[in-house]
Amino acid sequence: GALGAPLRQNGPRRDHLRASFEDDALVAFDRQDSSMLSVLAASDALVVRMPHAAAAPAGAECDYIML
Repeated sequence: GALGAPLRQNGPRRDHLRASFEDDALVAFDRQDSSMLSVLAASDALVVRMPHAAAAPAGAECDYIML
């Protein structure tokens, strides 16, 4: 899938960012805290970010898991 908004460089851990589809592109939610169940409930997918992944611009292809 394509990103609808840029993502910053990832840290040393694999991340799964809660995201929603907006105009056929994935947009990660600003708040990713694990206690934010409302964000998880509103998510369409998890964007998978590998450890130390470079910053990704809007429009870049990304791996994701559909929810």
